[in-house]
Amino acid sequence: MLKRPRIAGPRQYLIDGLIPALAVGVIGAIAFYLVHLPLPFVLGPMYACLLVNLAYPRLTSPSWTRPPVVALIGVMLGTTFKPELLERLDIWATPLAGLLVVVATIVTVNYLYYHSVAKFDKATAFYSSSPGGLTEMVILGGLGGGKETDIALAHSSRILLVVMLLPWVIRYVLDIPFSGRTISGPSIAQMDIATLCLILAFAVAGTYLGKALKFPAYAFVGPMIVSALFHLSGMSDFSVPSEFVISAQVVLGVSVGVGFVGVPPRLVGQALLFGLGSSLMMVLIALFGAYVVSRISPFDVSALLLAFAPGGFPEMSLIAYAMGVDVALVAALHVVRIAIVLLFVPMVYRVFVAD
Repeated sequence: MLKRPRIAGPRQYLIDGLIPALAVGVIGAIAFYLVHLPLPFVLGPMYACLLVNLAYPRLTSPSWTRPPVVALIGVMLGTTFKPELLERLDIWATPLAGLLVVVATIVTVNYLYYHSVAKFDKATAFYSSSPGGLTEMVILGGLGGGKETDIALAHSSRILLVVMLLPWVIRYVLDIPFSGRTISGPSIAQMDIATLCLILAFAVAGTYLGKALKFPAYAFVGPMIVSALFHLSGMSDFSVPSEFVISAQVVLGVSVGVGFVGVPPRLVGQALLFGLGSSLMMVLIALFGAYVVSRISPFDVSALLLAFAPGGFPEMSLIAYAMGVDVALVAALHVVRIAIVLLFVPMVYRVFVAD
């Protein structure tokens, strides 16, 4: 498994690891924003932390920072679920079928790639190729006899590289501009205390609900579902303050950017090299699937690409939000992707792959 570097004492931990990481993340966000690059408050911190860690491999983002951040993002994305969405659910069948084909193709192609090119054993290659949650794939892969460290590095590379690649593909290959919604929403000074308390309540209640019901990525999915249900029913119509949105994006970008801290540089380089080949194939497969489905359904190719591309669930949904595309479709299909992988991958491995 991936391990964080040891930094003696909580005070030293903050001074040497977390505070510099956040400072680097903020600088990266500002730089990306000033030169009008896509998704600046996520990609800026991500690129900046990854590059700085090459020279100062102590930047870190503790595991406890991610759950509250993704919970807040879940509440924010839930606000995009409007009552009129219920009238369009019947047209989701085609994207759902397309997702199944894309996931099956990605697993097959990536398995052959990792087994033949990266020379992973069958179990390690298969679980490295299955785009479910990182933790779940590492656990399942270990139980199947795979090498947990290689599986963890493969999925860390997938999340990092797909999130890094996709905005550029959308902006400069598909020539689709971002809407600027990364900083949309009212200022916190314009919001009343009752609404702020409601946002906090949705985040906390959704997290506990998601954990109790064993949702995949429960800290993100639970708050999103709670927020979405209230907005779909018309019982609430608030927006999350822009300061919360920006802060959450920066911390999320930092947490992904420091994902390889504590791993020997040789292993990082190897994981990123193989991960780049894997990620390019995944993006191309997702792009082809999105184009085909867009020709036979009313959905835009950019929304379908974000729904099909197996990057991080919160990150893909956040890119959809930033672009102003169908967040509900993107988020729902990622839930389905993770659920399908968790349900069927162990069975597929036993029947078709295991000796």
